[in-house]
Amino acid sequence: MTKFVTKRSLRGKNLINTLMKYAVLSSSCSSFVTMLLIKLTVSFFFLSNFYLPFSEAQGLKGGLGGTLGGIFVGGSKRPNNNANNQYRPGQGVNVISTTKPSHTTTTRRPPPIVEPVPHPPNISAEPVEPLPSRRQCGISEKQIPRIVGGRMADPKAWPWMAALLRADGVGDARNGQICGGVLISEFHVLTASHCVDGFESKDLKIRLGEYDFDRFDDSVVRDYNVISIKIHKNYNRYNYKNDIALVTLSESAYFNRKIHHICLPPPNEQFINQVGIVTGWGTIYYGGPESSKLMEVSVLVWKQEDCQAAYTQPIEETNLCAGVRSGGKDSCEGDSGGPLQHQIRDRWYSIGVVSWGIRCAEPGYPGVYTRVNRYLEWLRNQMI
Repeated sequence: MTKFVTKRSLRGKNLINTLMKYAVLSSSCSSFVTMLLIKLTVSFFFLSNFYLPFSEAQGLKGGLGGTLGGIFVGGSKRPNNNANNQYRPGQGVNVISTTKPSHTTTTRRPPPIVEPVPHPPNISAEPVEPLPSRRQCGISEKQIPRIVGGRMADPKAWPWMAALLRADGVGDARNGQICGGVLISEFHVLTASHCVDGFESKDLKIRLGEYDFDRFDDSVVRDYNVISIKIHKNYNRYNYKNDIALVTLSESAYFNRKIHHICLPPPNEQFINQVGIVTGWGTIYYGGPESSKLMEVSVLVWKQEDCQAAYTQPIEETNLCAGVRSGGKDSCEGDSGGPLQHQIRDRWYSIGVVSWGIRCAEPGYPGVYTRVNRYLEWLRNQMI
């Protein structure tokens, strides 16, 4: 019998600083000048932090090769084909919620930060240099490797990786970590709808800067409260259509070399036969133990028709399929909501959200992801 599972688990600011300094100096002369400078600062934040990645992404296409080898890294739980052993969110040992979801849980979006964000109190002893600009999304020391299997990720490679936690810590030994996500702005984390379906804002926290759940001083780790969960209004929890959601943080994320945002992808790129890298803390094999350390695996993006031929369940144009035909490399239980990342020139883009598939790393069955560039307008509207 076939088993479908989702992959949900239990477990620079230079210009802005300058403007603010002038705002303070001008306060003695004119409150009008001060307010004008603050408005300019806020405008710069939105333009640089959201629209620039889209304009830069236009026309950027990179042919990245790579020989794949190794094993897979895990995801949350994936969906349906037609079998008794199909895994859906809300079934199995990692069930964390049985409540019916509200379509969208929203509260007031926080105002943009117009002051330099102070260093977090739990910063590690290792110096962390702030980024020179908020505009530099997708910058990482990580380059597309020639060979990547299911292996431990470099602690500094994926600064936009987010962990979704239960606020009460219930679920497992890792503070109730349930899914992955990816930071796409100072306030917003992109994830899968099935990860947050049934939760309210008060039920979740977002952890940034995490690498090893078994260590507490290895990186700049910060937990953030959630003020808004926005599930796509057309999300279907039975077939996982529109499996995309946006989580809003209660305060601006502190950007540094270990915490900053990934770019959103070009709108029309298909990424066929391109290398993508999936990251997560999911199980190291189907039904197996979860990894305490962040892991990564490289996969190839499939043609839509090849993916449809593998599944009886319809593959939508809003889906993206990626994997290795021989199997052995995939996301798995616990990786749901995490990013499928692709490098174009020197920047990384979140091109997919881990959603569902048949078990994990089964030969002939790619993982199925939510195709991010089909939701750019929706994301713009939710981030306003």
